[in-house]
Amino acid sequence: MTVYEANRGIDAEPDLVLNTAGDPARTGAWLTDALGARDVRTETEPPRLRFTWPGGRGELHVEARGAGASTARLRLDGGDQAAADRALDALAAVVDDNFTAG
Repeated sequence: MTVYEANRGIDAEPDLVLNTAGDPARTGAWLTDALGARDVRTETEPPRLRFTWPGGRGELHVEARGAGASTARLRLDGGDQAAADRALDALAAVVDDNFTAG
């Protein structure tokens, strides 16, 4: 299986990004919609979030990159490069919409 990786800066602390990524109420917005994956299961072990779905699996690793900012690295075994990029963009939007708006 081909492995796809993507990196993206996110303007939030790593724990906030990881908690948002693993929140079942928000998983759909960044994983399900971006990957087309259904029945996603997640397991959080900071600083990582592992997830699986029928037909694939992945891992999100979030590291600090300065005051109030993080770097998110996504690795997918399944999907494609565009899906990996879309997923990280969607995660950044979810974090921004829920925690930095207003």
